[in-house]
Amino acid sequence: MLVNDTVINKLLLSDWLECLTDYDWSEMSISMLLNLSDSQDVPHAVQLICIIIELCHLNNSTFSPQEQSTFAALCLLGDIFEALMLPYITPTMTLSQQITSLISFSHLVCALFLENSISFMSNQLYGDLQAMTKNAIFHVAKTQVLNPKLEVFFALFGDDMLKTLFGRIRMIGSHTPNCNIQVLGHRLSSARNLQNIFYHHPEWEKKPQRLQITRSRDVDHLSPHS
Repeated sequence: MLVNDTVINKLLLSDWLECLTDYDWSEMSISMLLNLSDSQDVPHAVQLICIIIELCHLNNSTFSPQEQSTFAALCLLGDIFEALMLPYITPTMTLSQQITSLISFSHLVCALFLENSISFMSNQLYGDLQAMTKNAIFHVAKTQVLNPKLEVFFALFGDDMLKTLFGRIRMIGSHTPNCNIQVLGHRLSSARNLQNIFYHHPEWEKKPQRLQITRSRDVDHLSPHS
């Protein structure tokens, strides 16, 4: 990844992460942190991104000119990650703050992509990130037009609601999880009835353990009820 004429790779990050004294790297290996064996390990990726963001808070008063240049590039990368991550993992942010943060992310990424092209990130990743930002903003805009009184939650842009619905369908099926279209329709109807009941009586529902934000690794499962 090329940022401000600085190539940011695993080797560079490994050297700079050692400067973070708040972490006991004897317990958490930097090499393990930088090498994602599972590309779908979202908590691991979130942890790495949050640690990179913390590099911005290093004391740079003793850095050499070369280190200052590298530090500036890392700070810019940290700002990009922070603008992207915070709207999705910070429940205390207002909707306006979330949108502002995403717009900042979109403009920063656009500027760096125009400057460095695929040396910064791939075309596919850039398109996906901008589409994600656009969809979030369009969703808010459409909601304001349809019904300004409705609340919009960034946490619902994911697929946790779909996972919950699928779990209820499986539960209703009990020992016969497979079904045809007709049976699936009946189970969907029953699952929606359950959802309506739990909406009015949330204390009756036993929340799935992995869909609750009780640990730092659960930040990818935020919901309005977290």
